[in-house]
Amino acid sequence: MNRYKVIPMTIEGKLTNKEVVEVLNLSKRQIIRLKKGVKEEGASFLIYKNTISSVIERLNR
Repeated sequence: MNRYKVIPMTIEGKLTNKEVVEVLNLSKRQIIRLKKGVKEEGASFLIYKNTISSVIERLNR
């Protein structure tokens, strides 16, 4: 499973933080941080932020 499917399931209460820790192999603190980010910013929070800026930098060269 991936973050895009699992994190929303934890927010909905379908999975516990402990189950997600095992599935995603992340710390409990990371799960809490991801849940908070998705609640505040939506699924786009799960995208690695440097990817976007690095693409823009390459296009500007």
